[in-house]
Amino acid sequence: MKLLLINAGINQDLREKYRNEPLGVLYLAASAMEAGWDVKFKDFDVEPYSEQILSSLLEEYCPDVVGISSRSSTFPWAERMGDFIHRINPSIPLLIGGQHASAAPDSVLKAAPYFYVFRGEAEESLIAFLRLLEAGEGKVSHESLVKLKGISFIHGDETVHLPDTELINDLDSIPWPARELAPFHRYIYHFANESSFNLMSSRGCPYKCYFCDKSISRHGQRMRSAESVADEVCHCIKAMGRKAVFFCDDLFLGDKKRIDRIFEILRERKISIVWQCPARVDSIDEEFIIKLKSYGCASLTFGVESGDEESLKKMGKGISLEKSKNALQLCKKHEIRAKSNFVIGFPWDTNVSIRNTIDFAKELDTWDETDFYLATPYASTPFYKDCLDSLKHFPILSYVINSTQ
Repeated sequence: MKLLLINAGINQDLREKYRNEPLGVLYLAASAMEAGWDVKFKDFDVEPYSEQILSSLLEEYCPDVVGISSRSSTFPWAERMGDFIHRINPSIPLLIGGQHASAAPDSVLKAAPYFYVFRGEAEESLIAFLRLLEAGEGKVSHESLVKLKGISFIHGDETVHLPDTELINDLDSIPWPARELAPFHRYIYHFANESSFNLMSSRGCPYKCYFCDKSISRHGQRMRSAESVADEVCHCIKAMGRKAVFFCDDLFLGDKKRIDRIFEILRERKISIVWQCPARVDSIDEEFIIKLKSYGCASLTFGVESGDEESLKKMGKGISLEKSKNALQLCKKHEIRAKSNFVIGFPWDTNVSIRNTIDFAKELDTWDETDFYLATPYASTPFYKDCLDSLKHFPILSYVINSTQ
């Protein structure tokens, strides 16, 4: 049977650079292929999209089921694609997953009731659903569906939320992302004069930041073994000829012994890479930064977030301005490129706190790149819930919120 997986796009200006392969949906593709399904992947975030293109794709491939991956920012595109597919062939089961589906399944189903919403990690729930389709020759009965986990759907006039799936603790058991299905010539993110690929060596995060969408899954961090990570690095270098790695974990540097072992294995195999990752400002000291430099670390991205101590406390970051200064100074001293991210626009922000943040960013003469972001209340984060509670005090806004959820 055939599965079409789509990464919903938001920006059709394909001249934009600095994009990487979407690992989440490619992990699902690999699991489905391992289960014996014929899988095709289309990334409309980096490839041209039109209804004609999608129609031709459906006509040529004739999928038995279609799955769409979506972030909050790309959900309007996912809904548009789902509507189009449902109109031209309402018998095709439509699945949706990703960050937005996990955080706001009720909202998704209200907008697009034909979807089966896959919440959280979907490798196991997807395979269970596909096996039901195989057994039912392309159809799934309600009686069999309710025995599964991690799926939300509409049945009659009722919204059904099946129990959450268990987290996958043995991450080494999951097949590597099916990068061979992706249009790699369109992923042109590069640094240190090398084209890169994404690699995820762990899942989850032990921290609980107020605004982070990872707060929808506060179950700590699970790590792959150093051997598995090193094996995937070697495989990707051989398969794609790229030598720059973006470790896109929420917290790659959390286990220093595992970091040592990963790069020890790579050195034993005479594999040299340049790499970068997001990092917390309190995760490094001088001894560690020297070691990271020797391992090929070219760049670190820090969530400095604010130049106002009180704002940092309200964000739940657990860091200080002094720690941010120290981390960036160490990077400058040891010639590791440092990027600083700041967020402004929280409900408690004032002219003073925003000015403190701007002044602090200017004070950090050690930075190589700085980005400012507007605070965005992603669904199911504490920030989102507080915004809803505040807006409900205003009758007109409360009506708008209730009518769109």
